[in-house]
Amino acid sequence: MKTKCLNYLIFCWLISLSWECVSQEKYEVEILPPTAQGVMETINGETIKILVGNVKLRHKLNFIDCDSAVIYPNNNIDAFGHVFIRKKNGAHAYGDMLNYLSLQKLAILRGNVILLDKKSKLYAEDITYDLNNDVGQYLTGGKMINGESEITSQTGTFYTKDDLVLFRQNVRVNHPKYKLESDSLMYNTKLKRSIFKTSTKIVNDSGYIWCNSGWHDEEKNQSSFGRGTYIYNPPSWLLTDSIFYDKKQGKSYIYKTFEYHDTAAKTHLFGDSAYMYNDNKDIIAYNRPVLILESTDNKPTFIRGDILINQTLDKNQKMMKFLRNVRLYNSDFQAVADTMIYKTVDSSIFMKDSAYVWQEESQLSGLKLYIYLNNKKPKRINVYGNSFMAQQEQAIGHFNQVSSDSSHFFFKDGKMDYLYAFGNTKSIYYGKEDGKGYLGLNNSESYSLKMIYDTSKPKEVIFYDNPKAVFYPVKEITESNRFLGSFVWKSAIRPRSKDDL
Repeated sequence: MKTKCLNYLIFCWLISLSWECVSQEKYEVEILPPTAQGVMETINGETIKILVGNVKLRHKLNFIDCDSAVIYPNNNIDAFGHVFIRKKNGAHAYGDMLNYLSLQKLAILRGNVILLDKKSKLYAEDITYDLNNDVGQYLTGGKMINGESEITSQTGTFYTKDDLVLFRQNVRVNHPKYKLESDSLMYNTKLKRSIFKTSTKIVNDSGYIWCNSGWHDEEKNQSSFGRGTYIYNPPSWLLTDSIFYDKKQGKSYIYKTFEYHDTAAKTHLFGDSAYMYNDNKDIIAYNRPVLILESTDNKPTFIRGDILINQTLDKNQKMMKFLRNVRLYNSDFQAVADTMIYKTVDSSIFMKDSAYVWQEESQLSGLKLYIYLNNKKPKRINVYGNSFMAQQEQAIGHFNQVSSDSSHFFFKDGKMDYLYAFGNTKSIYYGKEDGKGYLGLNNSESYSLKMIYDTSKPKEVIFYDNPKAVFYPVKEITESNRFLGSFVWKSAIRPRSKDDL
């Protein structure tokens, strides 16, 4: 019997303790000065308190100012007119009307709502604000101002503790330096950084950017764009899957596949990685990029090397420098070198270091070669230092050859027309008789010569300044007299197609 009484007393004590805890949790709304006591009314059996005129209230850590308010028995509050709600170490909010749910610590603000934190100001017609977690949300359109940025969207969620706002549906960013459109945008109000993971368009004075993912940092003026990024900066445009852009430093870094097109210079560049400068007008591309030069006759020129340096000169003129293992292919001519420079201002190609050029059955080489193009076809080639030309005849192992200090080759419609050779000129020329084949080999020396071609084959040779010549009939042609000392034939390294680069 004593045990049952003791258990009953313990049970009663626990019940009273629990009710005490509940009563402590049920924190009454505190009416602060200078608020008047208000009017008590009973509606549907509930006693409510109505306050009018410079109302100031407190519920736990939440403070509410307004023109008038209704306090319900469950400590919910309806506030009207010049509503101002705030909490210590939290965001502040203004509105025309407030529904405050005390148990959930939820504030529903309507009419000319403004939500402020340390860095930004958010405007909306209605906002639901979770005071416990410092999370606000609007569903009927809103606008945030942060520094120089103005961001609008149909819906948005404001995470004030994390300094983040998630904007959704018809997102627009207005900034003095750019405009942004997206379906979804995460914005860090402290760092002033935008993060987008859906289709996004950014417009500035020089063009626009279209991407599917990326971020932009206003403070550092840096951006990164991911898959399917399209950058239009007339007269050029860039397509890539990954690019980092530093506006302050004036450079970008591409670290995935890209293609760069210049409609003014009619050039197209394809590569895997590159640095870009001067609003993407100057480029250093790595990992054997490919450059394509357009032509009106649908015979483009393809150039490939280990490194490409693309530099913009005056009036949008370009200079493109390829370094190491450079190979060029055009259906009318081909070339290899360790250094090759193309200039759009005069459509010229400069080559040096192990430089060779092939045109039909001819091979040209020298220390330095300058190729001048007309519609991407050879118009003139100047060779300086150890100039050597070899042209394969129909008979296997037979080559017309010219060596000199320098030489100038002239073309007509992309075909060899004539050449001038100067300084220590030596030549081997096979004489022919129509319908009777070869007559023999003419080995000559002179200061200079002019060789005239017919359909890219030697037709006539004119020697200048005390020429010396020896003629060898066919039966006297040997290995020792049919090659000049500097003869070399590099057919094995000649690019045979664009796929051979």
